[in-house]
Amino acid sequence: MVAKRHAKNSGNMAARPTSSRKQSRGQAGALSAKTIGTLMLLALAVLLGAIAIAQHSELAAWVTPTLAWLPFAAAALGLILLADSREVRIAAIVVVVVAALLPVLLSPPQYVGDAGEYFQMAAAFMSHGTPDLRPADSANFAAASDAQFMQATGGSLAGRPDLQTGYFPSRSGAKYSYHFWLSSLAAVPFAAILGFLGLGSLKAFQVLNATLFVVALIAMLLWADLPKLQRQAFALFWAISPVLWYMGAVSAEVWSASWMVLGIVFFTRKRYAWAVLAVALGAAQNAPLILLALLFGGIGAYRAYADKKWRDIAFIALAFLPAALPYAFYYATFGVTNLIMATGGAGVGAITLRKVYEVFFDFNQGVLPYAPALVLLALAASVLAGVRRDWLALALVGVSVGMAVLSAMSMNWNAGSVGIMRYAVWQLPLLLWIVLRMFGDSGTLTKAALATLIGVQLVVFLQASFSPDFAPSYLGHGYLARYVLDTAPSLYSPTPDVFAKRTLHTDGDWLPHLPIAYRTPAGEIRKVLIRASDETSLAAALHVEEAALKRQAVDAGGGLAYFSIPAGTSGQ
Repeated sequence: MVAKRHAKNSGNMAARPTSSRKQSRGQAGALSAKTIGTLMLLALAVLLGAIAIAQHSELAAWVTPTLAWLPFAAAALGLILLADSREVRIAAIVVVVVAALLPVLLSPPQYVGDAGEYFQMAAAFMSHGTPDLRPADSANFAAASDAQFMQATGGSLAGRPDLQTGYFPSRSGAKYSYHFWLSSLAAVPFAAILGFLGLGSLKAFQVLNATLFVVALIAMLLWADLPKLQRQAFALFWAISPVLWYMGAVSAEVWSASWMVLGIVFFTRKRYAWAVLAVALGAAQNAPLILLALLFGGIGAYRAYADKKWRDIAFIALAFLPAALPYAFYYATFGVTNLIMATGGAGVGAITLRKVYEVFFDFNQGVLPYAPALVLLALAASVLAGVRRDWLALALVGVSVGMAVLSAMSMNWNAGSVGIMRYAVWQLPLLLWIVLRMFGDSGTLTKAALATLIGVQLVVFLQASFSPDFAPSYLGHGYLARYVLDTAPSLYSPTPDVFAKRTLHTDGDWLPHLPIAYRTPAGEIRKVLIRASDETSLAAALHVEEAALKRQAVDAGGGLAYFSIPAGTSGQ
């Protein structure tokens, strides 16, 4: 009897926690329902706000492209911080997708850089299934795009650069762009759907960008095999990063950066072949990414070899095919492996230490002005990786620098951009991963570092949202460069192509315009780019001693020199 009574009491005691767990689940369910309701109301507010902006031109006039992404950033924040159950995650993901697509569908595409080539390759695929440009393609595309631009913006493509720039005749006579066509092919299904819905096929690249960006964000947050704090910090930064500024641009920057993030996600889960494949897809459009694919593939192959998993090694090798495809295509059509280099658009001789440095620290278009906390923490993380002998982090630092070196092969260093230069956009995921790897534990110092990273980036994001001049086009000086040139011009002597084009506000040959002088808003000359042989005439024009002027000289390369002019100098 005692034993039975004891067993009965034990059963009752065991039942109590079960009841308690059910009650806890009920409370969690109620909390989740409230969260879901909040997120759904947020989605409705986003929808109504976007419609109101689209229907009132006086509102659209002050909405910068970045400001249009504020609802998306808010929705992503909700997903990252409030997704405490499966139901909430589903609702939050719906809100994020809606918030990402609305600004894309309600705003015209940004025609920058090589947009004409990417547009026309997509149109060519839709017309005849191949990327070569035919006479009818160019005429039909120009007419259709002009009509869409006129409807969306009141302007047209008529005043844009020649739509055949960047195309070259192959050995067969067909004309192909020296930019590869993979991202254009990926945009074709979106173009077909948008055209069917009457929303304008030119928005296809915007929808493609938004899709990849959101998939990368959700994959990092919910699937990466990283500590929760690291996943949240990565997703938060990604949601307000300068990559957003390229969402409306018809270019391959969001494509490459998003595939990098997905590659990192696969790598953390030890899916090495998939990691290589993801990064190789990005490298098909931006070749420097191949260095990260090689790192992932090397680590994966080494571990597979140690475990004698020969099939895994074969899959890793096959995963490099997208990165090899451009070289094979151009060799088959032109007899060269790199058409950009063959036509003089890039070369090893163009690499300089100044350009490699500028990828990260240029005051106009480097990472520093638009992600200052990230680049400074990345420097600290690199030192910490050396101290701790974290070989993976050191390898990632090497990949980052290597990508900057390969990017410096470009002859057109002041290319079409939105604030941050295109070659720096796909540095962001890599730098972020390095920082999180070295500052990713749960210590107080780490939390302070990550809070600084996100807080500073949020300030940059909001400043760019409400100030169109904060992240200008590539034909104007950015906020940090303007400040330095106005107050301490000797601190900024960039690659001449950057200074000349942004000072003259033109994208043409600037050599005939030498000397080129930067003036403050008050009209005072603070920096001059001249031929080094002309310094005597400059000294005479400014009424200063030639010896004093020489002390301010900085060699700009190619027989050019910079001279920083002290404030208040006479003769101006």
